Amino acid sequence: IDRNIVIYETDLPNQLIDSPINKPINITSNEEYNVNYEFDEYVGFFDETSTAEKGKHRVNDARLFDSNSLHRQTDNNHNGVTIVLGKQRHHSDDDNNTDNNDKVIVLLFDKDQFNELQAYKWWNENCHRYNY
Repeated sequence: IDRNIVIYETDLPNQLIDSPINKPINITSNEEYNVNYEFDEYVGFFDETSTAEKGKHRVNDARLFDSNSLHRQTDNNHNGVTIVLGKQRHHSDDDNNTDNNDKVIVLLFDKDQFNELQAYKWWNENCHRYNY
């Protein structure tokens, strides 16, 4: 499937479109604008509970984790990334009903440093560093 499309000013209401990096492109002439759509890959990466300051991506359901084990840590290699981790509960009658390894629950991205596409790319490039 060809994901490159051509958009003309006359095709757009209010002469404004959203680019793949979530920054508007103002159309001021009848020039062609090629937009490479990767929307299906990353749109929705930020959770609907994200704030104006923080983009949130849920990796795991927090209800599956021991609430006493939840903690935050910043990524040592990248400013603007905070990881919420915890120990996953197991559904058994054993006395030891938690996994001893921390797993990623939520990623928080500072929106002044990461837009949704940048956050998506960061996670794909760095997820191997974390247990999830």
